[in-house]
Amino acid sequence: MAQPYVIELDEAISRIQQACDGRSLSPFFFMVGAGISYPSVPLAVDIVSKCKEVAKTFGRSLESAEKSPLDDYSHWFQTAYAEPDQRQKYLRELIEGKQITHANFRLAHLLLNNTISNMVVTTNFDDFLSKALTLFGKPHIVCDHPQTVGRINPSQAMLQIVHLHGSYWFYDCCNLRGEVEDRAPTIVTDYFHNGLVTRHDFVGSISINNRLQRLGRGRFYRGIKAAPCKAARH
Repeated sequence: MAQPYVIELDEAISRIQQACDGRSLSPFFFMVGAGISYPSVPLAVDIVSKCKEVAKTFGRSLESAEKSPLDDYSHWFQTAYAEPDQRQKYLRELIEGKQITHANFRLAHLLLNNTISNMVVTTNFDDFLSKALTLFGKPHIVCDHPQTVGRINPSQAMLQIVHLHGSYWFYDCCNLRGEVEDRAPTIVTDYFHNGLVTRHDFVGSISINNRLQRLGRGRFYRGIKAAPCKAARH
C-alpha cells in the first residue's frame, strides 16, 4: 500500500474540483467521526475514564492487556457495561437531548445542494447531522444497520447518511473491537463499491479503514491540522 504524503490544501481542493468536472453526481462521500460531535458528546478518552470509574465501583479494576487506544476503549467499555443493552443505554444518556454541534451544522450546510457529495458515512452513534439537515428542511435517507443497506444508492441524488456502527437508538450498535471487526466485511461489501473518499476526522474504525484502503481503488483525502500552513494528506 502506498504511503500517504502531504499536499497543500489548495492543491487538494483543485484535485477534488477536477474530479467533479463533467459529472452529474460527485464521486466523493464524507467520512466523519467523533470530533464532529464534540463537545456535546465526549471523546473516547473521556468515555474510557468514566467507564473505569463505573467498573471500579463493582470491583473490576483489571487493566487491559493490550495498549492500543481501541483495545483499551473496548476493554473498559465492556468491563463497565457487559451487556449490549447496557452499552446502548449509556450511549443514549450521553447523546439524547444534547445540542447539535457547530461542526454538524456546518457539514449540513455544505450538503444542502449536493454539490460536494450526496453521502455521509459516519462512525458516530448520534443523530446530530440528521437533526441539522431536518432543521434546514433537507430531506435525507438514514441507514444505521447493514440490513437496511437496500435504502442506500450512491447513484441516487437523494442525500444519504450511513451509520457504520449503528445508532444509539438500538442495542445492536457496535463499537467494541470484536463487534467492529465482525461488521467490517459486511460494511465494505454492501456499502462501498469504488470512487474517491473525502475523510475528515475519521477515527476508531481501524478494521473498516484498513479494508477500504485494501480495495485499491480511488483516492483518500484526509484533512489534518498543520502549522503554520494548512495541508491535506492523501
